[in-house]
Amino acid sequence: MEQIIITNTNSFFRDLENFLNFLISPQIQEKLLSLKIIFILISVFFIICIIYFLKKSSYLSVNSDLLSDFGSYKRQIAISKYQKKWEKIKMMLFSETEEGRKIALIEAEKFFDLVLSKIGYKNKSVEEKIKEIGLPEDIDVEKILWAHQVCQDIIHDPDYKLEKEEAKKVIDVFEQTFYSLNIF
Repeated sequence: MEQIIITNTNSFFRDLENFLNFLISPQIQEKLLSLKIIFILISVFFIICIIYFLKKSSYLSVNSDLLSDFGSYKRQIAISKYQKKWEKIKMMLFSETEEGRKIALIEAEKFFDLVLSKIGYKNKSVEEKIKEIGLPEDIDVEKILWAHQVCQDIIHDPDYKLEKEEAKKVIDVFEQTFYSLNIF
């Protein structure tokens, strides 16, 4: 039985080798040359047709609009990511403990600094970034500087007394700034 399997396997490989030798033989290649040329010409014809119909149709302009819109989709995804982070910070603000509110404000300022860095105000202190921001008139730069100062006071003075109302005002100032900068 084993002899038959080995013989059949050898026969198969021998037949395969003969077939491949036939395919690469010069005689068959001569006969196939005209078919190769015909198929190359047909392929070129179809490529030209595809290019012609793509130019004539509005398919490319519609898809290029979709590609340009992809950038805005990326921006929307980034905005939603920022909004989620901001909502978490705001939830920390409603902590019953003063320490929880302090952490919320420290996180809010870190987030504010991160957002300013992402929109192009890099390698500068938060104060410099705040002063350079081109804000609409409805946002008071002094309020932003005040909110930043409150956060700095919390960081440098562990005994700083933070009332709920003051913490809410700081968060509101940051949030108004984010809306003015079209972050949300």
